[in-house]
Amino acid sequence: MGKFELFDLGFEGTTVRDCLRFQKEKTNDVIFFDDNGIYGSTYSGYSGLKNSKYIKNCILNKGSGESKLLLEAFPAVFRPTDKHMPKLKETGMAEFLTLIEIKKHFYIDSSGKAHQIPYTRTEIADSDVLSLREKLLIGKTLRGGMAPNELYTLLSEKSREILINGIIGEDRDYLEKMYRYIRNFGNTPFLYPQYGFKEISEMFSRSNSMCGAGYVLDSALKVTGRTRESLGMFSPEENDGEEIPSEYMHRIDTTYGTIFTKRIIRAKNEKLTGYVRVINTRRPTLGKTFFALALRETLMKVIGLNSDTDCCPEGTYLIYIIKKDKPVDEEDLKLLHMEEKDIIEDISYQTKFSFESDSLDG
Repeated sequence: MGKFELFDLGFEGTTVRDCLRFQKEKTNDVIFFDDNGIYGSTYSGYSGLKNSKYIKNCILNKGSGESKLLLEAFPAVFRPTDKHMPKLKETGMAEFLTLIEIKKHFYIDSSGKAHQIPYTRTEIADSDVLSLREKLLIGKTLRGGMAPNELYTLLSEKSREILINGIIGEDRDYLEKMYRYIRNFGNTPFLYPQYGFKEISEMFSRSNSMCGAGYVLDSALKVTGRTRESLGMFSPEENDGEEIPSEYMHRIDTTYGTIFTKRIIRAKNEKLTGYVRVINTRRPTLGKTFFALALRETLMKVIGLNSDTDCCPEGTYLIYIIKKDKPVDEEDLKLLHMEEKDIIEDISYQTKFSFESDSLDG
């Protein structure tokens, strides 16, 4: 980078949701900037994760902290039929992205019993919880003959607990969650990118760069807006004698040089702290890969990955447990039948910002 560069737009953030948010912009004269220092929000091991700007209170509960893990600041999976999936394909880079199938979806009740959420008509027919009448009603809803909110009123209390808690969780947008499930019926429940979500961020960066976009990742960068107090920073005296046109309203100082932009879009991070515990274990919990909603005092979201993701050593498993209200404790692990003797590494942390753990559409 030279002494300074000019762009129409400065866009902050390289997480997957930042990348998707950029898609509505109609310019390629853009510089992406991020003080995170890396693309996306996937980190190498405990040492990388604990330095993430997206988390706080990162604690190593067990292990050396040197296990070869790829860890997410925002652990999530997504549906094959998410509305943003076509945008991933439109980049032309999707063929270089390997997506691992998350083949099972469960609801775990307060006794620790796991109930599989059906994704095929055979799984509905084989259910030992649903009555014959309920199976017919669900089939009618999937065909579009009944609205999800009408189905809700006709289910038994037990069926309602399993299906509604297992699909909706505590989300207020009941209908949107149900329609995502209905739209995805007949498909693999969820997907997860091999090597983590950073792969999607890097895919977008390659695509954007081919269209003329620039990128600067620098933990030391500083953004200054053009105001009366900062006018001197936009003057020729501060910029090797060159005039900065008046339409350039923002200055980004980095280790590599200075950038001026007409517009700037900052990252949209809704502050809503969540609690995460990620465990590398020798034994699978509910299967090789899965997503679950589990009920103890409140609903927990659980993501199970195996070494096919290349996010944990071969023959081991990576389990994320996510809670909204308070840290994941030992009783939560007991509900999931996790035993201390099987745990290789155990890390707790808080996320600083809100995220959806089961969709890219949020």
